[in-house]
Amino acid sequence: MRTYTATLCSLIALLMLAPAARAQQGPAPVNLGAAGSYAILAKAAISTVPASAITGDVGISPAAATFITGFSLTHSTGYATSPQVTGRVYAADMASPTPANLTTAVSNMEAAYNDAAGRLNPNLTELGAGNIGGRVLVPGLYKWSSTVSAPTNFSIAGGPNDIWIFQIAGDLTLSSNVIVTLTGGAQARNIFWQVAGAVTIGTNAHFEGIILSKTAIHLRTGASLNGRTLAQTAVTLDMNRVTAPTGTSTGNDGSNETLARAVTLSGSYPNPFSQTTSIGFSLPEQAMVRLAVYDMLGREMAVLVSESMPAGKHEVSWNAHSAPSGLYVYRLSANGRGVTGKMTLLD
Repeated sequence: MRTYTATLCSLIALLMLAPAARAQQGPAPVNLGAAGSYAILAKAAISTVPASAITGDVGISPAAATFITGFSLTHSTGYATSPQVTGRVYAADMASPTPANLTTAVSNMEAAYNDAAGRLNPNLTELGAGNIGGRVLVPGLYKWSSTVSAPTNFSIAGGPNDIWIFQIAGDLTLSSNVIVTLTGGAQARNIFWQVAGAVTIGTNAHFEGIILSKTAIHLRTGASLNGRTLAQTAVTLDMNRVTAPTGTSTGNDGSNETLARAVTLSGSYPNPFSQTTSIGFSLPEQAMVRLAVYDMLGREMAVLVSESMPAGKHEVSWNAHSAPSGLYVYRLSANGRGVTGKMTLLD
């Protein structure tokens, strides 16, 4: 405990320095390679109980498209689309070059897992005897020889370029309604959860980071993830929201750079709001646009726009007079790529 306290205090002191005065903290990032192009990537199966909301591409290999279930796929040449996916869906039995691309992505996923698992000299070992509830996790390499659980909320604190790697030899379980919070500018794309066992994100819980699982990843009803699910067996969803990180990642994740430049959300105003709010966005060129509102169970509450729109700034209103109070997600997709935002409806 004394060693942990001293290490934590020194790391917190570094985090308090001005950005210009401190270097990147934590280990070297994990290179995801082509696996960084997917919000969900699995080898054996991907299933969902509709309606989930996935922002980013979905891929499966060596399994075929028939092992992607619950998405109501519409097939095209080399890929498929789904009303639940803002992006494309790929499988090993689709037209070339998709099979080769997926083989590379799965190989890169396995290499990333092995890289994260093989890191030496952890900053912290067996923290909390595997219970990370209530903790503030600063940048560094963490190691547990057994299972890790989060029965209560916890936070990940650090700068926008800092790195976290969590080595977990057993399962990782987040209890229902547990919320993971990022503070200090920490970014999900720089957080790597290497888990030898299964990962379970509980009902209505929220998780942050890139999950590299040797086995399966399960998101229970209403759970959400800001990150990626990269599983060497299966990914199961149940009315979930999975949003791939945007921007250029320190961990070599640049798949959404074009999206970040292409579509800009100016947010909703007012937020929080009591009945009506306006959502602003801009398009660099004419695009087929869909703007929809979802509750935290992934249910579609309203479709505000579904049409071709010209380049420029736009503003759309949502009258939520019949909706219950709570947190809502709005998702804007343009030409197959999308961005999301949050807003709070008050009584």
